[in-house]
Amino acid sequence: MKSNQLVGGVVNNVKAVTTATYTLEAKDQVISVNRASAVAITIPLALEVGKNYRINTINTGAVTIVGAVGVTVNFPVLQLAELSAQYATVEIDVITLNVVVLSGALKAAP
Repeated sequence: MKSNQLVGGVVNNVKAVTTATYTLEAKDQVISVNRASAVAITIPLALEVGKNYRINTINTGAVTIVGAVGVTVNFPVLQLAELSAQYATVEIDVITLNVVVLSGALKAAP
């Protein structure tokens, strides 16, 4: 995927992540993780309410989503804030100031 891929008539800014940690930026839209070892994606304070982010992983490393201090990360019961497997995709919706909801291919809780 190119860094600015046209999807459904919308230009998506695709950020390739290969490092152990990454903090979302306001300009991000799609985060594509390509790392064989663990990655932590941090959700910072004060993201725009109504903004949506997509995270996918194209390699085998575990991808965990964490909130910075002061950010509440919500996700379904019996699931974790971690992508379920290689090629999984998770959406992050900013629903109110410093509160996000995760949905999509999340890992099942043990």
